[in-house]
Amino acid sequence: IGAVYFDQVSQEPIVILAVPAKNIFGDVKGALIAEVNLKFMWDLMSEMKVGTRGRVYVVDGNGNLIADPNPSFVLRGENLLSRRIVRRLAEGENLVDGLDPQDRYRDFAGREVFASGLGFETLGWGVITEEPLEDAFLASYRTSVVGITLSLASVMLLLILAVIIRSLIRTTNFLKAEQMHTVSVISNLTDGIIEYSADFGILLINSEAERLLGVKNSEL
Repeated sequence: IGAVYFDQVSQEPIVILAVPAKNIFGDVKGALIAEVNLKFMWDLMSEMKVGTRGRVYVVDGNGNLIADPNPSFVLRGENLLSRRIVRRLAEGENLVDGLDPQDRYRDFAGREVFASGLGFETLGWGVITEEPLEDAFLASYRTSVVGITLSLASVMLLLILAVIIRSLIRTTNFLKAEQMHTVSVISNLTDGIIEYSADFGILLINSEAERLLGVKNSEL
């Protein structure tokens, strides 16, 4: 795989690929060479989207722009080694996350951008994604807002549940107290009292009813 060069007439980037031609004994007798025009990569770059205003572009090992959504940048022979993130890829780094503020730069439109890069050792090229800094921070801000909102919602939900549980406990205690009071009153009446359900199942019988009927509550 040769280095990328630009055609003198069209100014389009071209790379030479070569494979050895061997005979049946494995001896190299020649080479099969192909010149590949990298113009097809321009359309590929234009189809890749990074956020709403981001872009993807490709540089060769010398920092020359070889593929970009805007072909005019390639045709005018832009070299991007002045961008630290490009220079790091050209120096052999395979992955540049762009988190270092020094990796930020201004794009062709003058906007400060956040970028990250991936290097391809076989080709010596680098693929770089960039997004306007305010867009990248906005995405981070939105994520933070969503996280904070969910956290607050969780806290509010816990508080609401705590209030509901407390109310249920108080209501249950009140009902138990009322039930015990009712049972106490009924049990101490001088009249015989029997409480039964709609299907005539006995729910309660006081001591006077037990005495009058000669039965025991435990036997019923």
